[in-house]
Amino acid sequence: MSFVVPSAWEVAGLLCKLFLYFGAASLAGAALNLAFYSDGSRRSVQGLLVYALIGSVLGFQAVLLNYLVQVGMISASGLAGMFDWTMAEILMDTPLGETTFWRLVAFTLALLGLVICLQLLARRQQAPTRRLNTFLVAVPAVALLVLAESFQLSGHVSVHGNLAQLAISLHVMAFGAWIGSLYPLLRMTSWLEPSELAWFMRRFGDHARLVLAVLLLAGLFLLWELLMSPAELWQSPYGLSLSLKLLLVAALLGLAAHNRYQLVPALAADADAAVQKLQRSIKGEMGLALLILLLTAYLSTLVGPMEH
Repeated sequence: MSFVVPSAWEVAGLLCKLFLYFGAASLAGAALNLAFYSDGSRRSVQGLLVYALIGSVLGFQAVLLNYLVQVGMISASGLAGMFDWTMAEILMDTPLGETTFWRLVAFTLALLGLVICLQLLARRQQAPTRRLNTFLVAVPAVALLVLAESFQLSGHVSVHGNLAQLAISLHVMAFGAWIGSLYPLLRMTSWLEPSELAWFMRRFGDHARLVLAVLLLAGLFLLWELLMSPAELWQSPYGLSLSLKLLLVAALLGLAAHNRYQLVPALAADADAAVQKLQRSIKGEMGLALLILLLTAYLSTLVGPMEH
């Protein structure tokens, strides 16, 4: 048993997957923060919209490039094979083509909607109204729903039943909401007063319980569906990679719990030191999240369960 060493094409596909995940996370994080954790100021709202816009641009490019990479890999004629339009047309009638289409639709909706949102915000001198804020939340949320649905069309769960396909969509949205909120929360630590920051962080921690419940339940169900037996977790490259991913998720959960129950309460006692510790801890969460996304890209690109 050995781990799969990726080819140059597969490394390119893996990086495309990574930027796709970042795009999904930025949409989920922006929607969640606009709805619950924004202080309502123009600076905060604009920052979240730009965050989602950057993620959508990268996500759109990653999806398009990934399709061309798959065309080039199948054509087997070097970089020029990426532009083999005959092969590209053939692949459009496959699950890869359908998945690519809906992901491009999702990011296009996000890009157009977010540009409109930023224009509407630029025309206002005051903070967004409640009606406008609802629209601002809806744009990335709708794009995220379309994007999450696309994960049902390809990959290991595409050959499983409706419950497994629903589980992967919920898993993508929940994990995206969690890790996609880390950067906005980190930015928030730079300008909010400690008391206000503590309130928002407690609010995030309370909502994170529901997000984590969905994440873990969907993840456990997917494990049940994808693995032939628990022994596969240590008897195959896929299982070992998945085990490492689970350990990283456990470490991320531990760090999040440390933030919620140790660092956030400390904001009231020793504000400056607590804010710095909180910033370092959130950066640590972001680093762990990046490793998890890399492993997820590896699992979905290079290896699969024994039955696949």
